[in-house]
Amino acid sequence: MRTTAAWLGCAGVIATLIACGGDNRPAVIVESRADSLLPELPQTQFRVDTLVRGLEVPWGLAYAPDGRLFITERPGRVRVWSPGDTVPSLWAELTVHAHEPGVGPESGLMGIALAPDFAESRHVYVMATVRRRGEPGFFSKVIRRLQTAVRPLAALPFESRIVRFTEVDGRGTDPTVIVDGIPANHYHAGGALAFGPDGLLYVGVGDAIVSDEAPNPRALVGKILRYTRTGEPAADNPVPGSAVW
Repeated sequence: MRTTAAWLGCAGVIATLIACGGDNRPAVIVESRADSLLPELPQTQFRVDTLVRGLEVPWGLAYAPDGRLFITERPGRVRVWSPGDTVPSLWAELTVHAHEPGVGPESGLMGIALAPDFAESRHVYVMATVRRRGEPGFFSKVIRRLQTAVRPLAALPFESRIVRFTEVDGRGTDPTVIVDGIPANHYHAGGALAFGPDGLLYVGVGDAIVSDEAPNPRALVGKILRYTRTGEPAADNPVPGSAVW
């Protein structure tokens, strides 16, 4: 038996985690010293299973109707795990901005979402950060610094794109950029994707370390964006023609 106790602030709560060896089912028991402040919590039993090992910064997950699990790795790989597999297979690969000496970017291959009609269309959407231009030289760096003071978003050397793959014979094919030009940076790139019950694609975008632009309704950073499956701003977004939702 192993016991871990944690004190949580002024409420004086003691959480005791007990791993029971009899049936291999861990149980969590929560005891409170402040019954008047916190409701009584039920006992919860859980089990942790390791499905996949050895991934490099897995970022997004999406289950297919057939039970397969699609996984993005930040360096640019999409892998697929099937029940019973010990190693996920490589499904697709993209060139992304995920490595830079001395930086350790949070950007790269990020969110993933399967089309609501994936069983028929075989479409898979991912969000990836790429370098807008080639590796900058001395003069371009100077110009970019000057731009930063006037047009900080335009000066960013990176952008995020939404790419749609089509699965053929268990592999991702025909990568098609349906949205580009979303300002991005080494950090705060965001990149979450999800289809809503309305069939539209919702996109979470970070502030690209230009936080002053996040409240700007015309800027795409620090926002939730909403697109059609083909990459157009949803027709009923608050501002016509804008992806900002």
